[in-house]
Amino acid sequence: MGHKAITKGVTLSWNKAEKIIDLEFREVEDDLEYADFKVYFHTVETDPRKQLTKNTIMYHFYPISDFDNPNRGVCVVNVGFPFTTTGEGIPLHIFDPQHYPDPVTSTAETIDFDAVYEHELCHGLGLPHSPHKNTKTYGNYSGMAESMFDEEPYETIPRLQAKYPKEIMSESRLKRWINYFKIRQDKY
Repeated sequence: MGHKAITKGVTLSWNKAEKIIDLEFREVEDDLEYADFKVYFHTVETDPRKQLTKNTIMYHFYPISDFDNPNRGVCVVNVGFPFTTTGEGIPLHIFDPQHYPDPVTSTAETIDFDAVYEHELCHGLGLPHSPHKNTKTYGNYSGMAESMFDEEPYETIPRLQAKYPKEIMSESRLKRWINYFKIRQDKY
């Protein structure tokens, strides 16, 4: 996955949050500006915080309100996993050319980057894991909802709105945004 796809995945996740809570997301303009949320890409061996394991897809320090924590707002992505924007499989020779040098029909399972980043963003905003499957903050990728808008019933949205000011928007406009995000989350 390239820088452009990663930026779009992060932006899409923040755009979803902006529709339900009154926070503003923007990318910092230069290295002199302070970023509240930072995304780093490491292997298990290169993670300076030593939190990654071979089974950890991403992790995020929370809550964002802990201003004294030097890891405030840090999200670390494990580059040992194959990420895509859709979570669909990719040919093995693309992910592991050393062991699969020739194009083959076998595919490697991939991880949907924006789905996992949205989960980690919820942690960064102060939400712990939920014990309920099919929620955004469920603690296992295989049982996690793709988006907070895909939950049945909604759990993450009211939890975020209990912590932050609610974004004021008409129900019909929010439904249009939700429909837009459901299409957009796998097609950018």
